[in-house]
Amino acid sequence: MRILAWMDRKNIFRLTPAQGNIGQAIYQSLDMPIDDYETFLVVEQSRVWGKSDAILQIIYRLGWPWRVLAILRFVPRSIRDAIYMVVARHRYRIFGRRQACGLNQPSFSDKII
Repeated sequence: MRILAWMDRKNIFRLTPAQGNIGQAIYQSLDMPIDDYETFLVVEQSRVWGKSDAILQIIYRLGWPWRVLAILRFVPRSIRDAIYMVVARHRYRIFGRRQACGLNQPSFSDKII
C-alpha cells in the first residue's frame, strides 16, 4: 500500500487496511475470509477487483506513465493471477519487511480511511 500511496500523485485512491474496521466490513460483505488476506481489493462504486485485475485497474487509473503497463491486460487472467500470487507469497523477500506499513506518514494521511 505504501508504494501505491507514493505513486498516486493525483490523490485518486483511498486506502484502508484489510484488518481495520472498514476493511473487515468490505471483506465480510463480499463473503471473503476475514483472517486470510490473499489479495487486496480495489472497490469503485459497485465494482470490486482483486488480484491482477486490481493491479490493472490501479495502473489504468494512475495514468501516464503507469498506464503503459495496462498492456498486461492481454495476458490471460489465469497467468496474471498465478504471477500475482507468487509475488504476494514472496513479497517480503522481494520488497523487504517493515515493522509498520508506512502509511502513518503525514504525507499519506489524506489517503487513509
